Amino acid sequence: MSGGNIPDSRTALPTHAGSDWTIRKALALLGLVAIFALQAEAVRAQSAVGSGLRLDVDTRWPDGAGYRPIRITITPTTPPTTDRILVFQIDTFPPYGYGRTDGRLSVTQEIELSAGFKPFTTTVAVPYTLQHTDYEIRVREGGQDVIGLSGWRSSFESHATLEGFPRVIAVADRRVNSNSFSRAFQNANMHSLSEPVMAISLKNLPTRWIDYSAIDILCVQIGDLRSLRTQRREAFEAILAWTAAGGNLLIYDLGSDWPRRSDLEKLLNLSPTDPESRDHAWHSPDLRQVGKPVEGNARFTLSLEDDEPENWEARRRRYRPAASFVSRPYEMGMVVAIATAMPFDEDVRFWSWLNNHLTIERVIWFQRHGISLSRENPEFFDFMIKGVGKAPLNAFRVLITLFVVVIGPVNYFLLRRLRRLHLLVVTVPVSAAVVTLALFAYAILTDGLGTRSRVRSMTRINQQTGRTECWARLSYYCGLTPGGGLTFSDDVAVYPIPGVEGDYPEKGRRLSWHDNQQNLELGWLRSRTPTQFLTVRSRKSDRAVEVGAPTEKGLPVVNRLGTDVEMLIVCDREGQLYWSHELPEEGKVEAEPVTPAQAASEFRRRLAIEKPVPPPGLNTSHYRRRRGYYRALSLSNIAGYRPPTFATSLMETAIENACQTLGLPEASLGPGGYLAIVPVCPEVELGTPSARCEDSFHLILGAF
Repeated sequence: MSGGNIPDSRTALPTHAGSDWTIRKALALLGLVAIFALQAEAVRAQSAVGSGLRLDVDTRWPDGAGYRPIRITITPTTPPTTDRILVFQIDTFPPYGYGRTDGRLSVTQEIELSAGFKPFTTTVAVPYTLQHTDYEIRVREGGQDVIGLSGWRSSFESHATLEGFPRVIAVADRRVNSNSFSRAFQNANMHSLSEPVMAISLKNLPTRWIDYSAIDILCVQIGDLRSLRTQRREAFEAILAWTAAGGNLLIYDLGSDWPRRSDLEKLLNLSPTDPESRDHAWHSPDLRQVGKPVEGNARFTLSLEDDEPENWEARRRRYRPAASFVSRPYEMGMVVAIATAMPFDEDVRFWSWLNNHLTIERVIWFQRHGISLSRENPEFFDFMIKGVGKAPLNAFRVLITLFVVVIGPVNYFLLRRLRRLHLLVVTVPVSAAVVTLALFAYAILTDGLGTRSRVRSMTRINQQTGRTECWARLSYYCGLTPGGGLTFSDDVAVYPIPGVEGDYPEKGRRLSWHDNQQNLELGWLRSRTPTQFLTVRSRKSDRAVEVGAPTEKGLPVVNRLGTDVEMLIVCDREGQLYWSHELPEEGKVEAEPVTPAQAASEFRRRLAIEKPVPPPGLNTSHYRRRRGYYRALSLSNIAGYRPPTFATSLMETAIENACQTLGLPEASLGPGGYLAIVPVCPEVELGTPSARCEDSFHLILGAF
């Protein structure tokens, strides 16, 4: 993987792989694919006219976990003479849910129209919800529906249950040839999306990074990327923020020469590299991956050709790929530079090679994030708050037995002896009421009425570029739902994590966008119900650890992270490790030298203490209910996809890599790097000020 030179090898890329499909599995998959093929093509762009306005709504976007940006173009049909405030409401629901209010996701956003406004386009981000294939749009003004603009309904093109297929966007004005890319993943899936690579023009690219959150790969020509930077800077920055948060940015038409790659480094504000150095940041694809289908996406693969294994070497020698590529990390994401100007004209063997170079854990959404929004997440119970779900069964059995004995025979014989049997009609209900109130009071005292939370987060800070990315897994339990729900900034992508497959509130969910915030108003956090989210944040930040030159006393450091630091490990530019403990916010200290073995041992000890495990006594059978409709339409288990595991997430991978490399003298943190364990991370948003954190772990990885 090292070296960074565009490979000159001319090797074969056969796509044959042994098939271990059974006839029953194959027929089941073919039947399900036929169902999707028979679905009518969704109407993804509609128009409506009313009240002096024309609305053009475009919902074209790859359907998957994350947010779908719905573009609404507003054009006046008569000269606007007054200011107006319109409230757009977009409801999504399953195909059977039209006319019903339960189970819907309702998203609202206010749009202000000033007098004399010109046509403009705004975007409403709608979170993904399993099997919500239809939508309805209403426009209100002054609390009343706007005639002609409300009540129209259409459908998305929904294939989000196909988790083993990446969502890909190509920045282009017309549809690209995606047959080869599609066939690379048909090896593992036997089916694909109707539009595996969706073409989106430059002018339609969103300007917020979370609008790209459902995307796995974005392909753009180097010239278009330059145009985007000069003509639509907000969209350009949004793409970079998405890449920094973990996206895969493919840039083509770079040729095989280093000067054009240097231009790309300047365009993306990457550190320049020396092509003559063996340690530069660009990595060449592993030639040992040549000749292999996409690996790791399913438990079985399908062959697309009739070649026998003994013919692979002959085909390998004959194949001479015209396209080559190199890659380098971009914060938590990846940038791939492709030499050819026509990557989509390459055959399936090229795309299999490229995806194996990136690895399936990075390419596929549910593996990159470590969660599934449509399947059961087995590690859900590892992140629950201690004490939640542990019912006092033995105490309850004893108490209920005593209650029955006392309220029954004891009460009867006592009143009979006192010759007051007529009081049974009083003592029985009063005793039952007292016991009920006592149990209710016990539940209030043990669980409380507030909101408890448990957080595990990892934050990366690049002080040279000012970029910060924060991944956090949030676990909640509340006695009463906080008023107003949860509120997050609009640079935070929020993904609800279902504990079991098909877990969705029957009363639906409601979300509103206003003042650069998203308010999860209803249905996201339910009282006395364990609830979890994964949040990802990508933005500019000035948080830092200021590091001075080493002295005889140690390494001078100043804490500008916005929080206290429990443990800080710093690697200076010469590769020497230093550490410090209990550093207050804005505090300054001389960090002491430490060996890699000492630092690694202490860091591993802290990780072991904070390792997520299920609460003692937890009974998961109470939570493992099923929703028949949602489960029946999930293809993931039949297709043989790997089960989701948080260990493959970029967050846990970064934590594990820090743990593994910390004890290596030659690797360490890398010159100019640091690691900090903090009690509270200022980049993590809990959504409500009433949340009380407990048993949380926050790690910051930085570079200065």
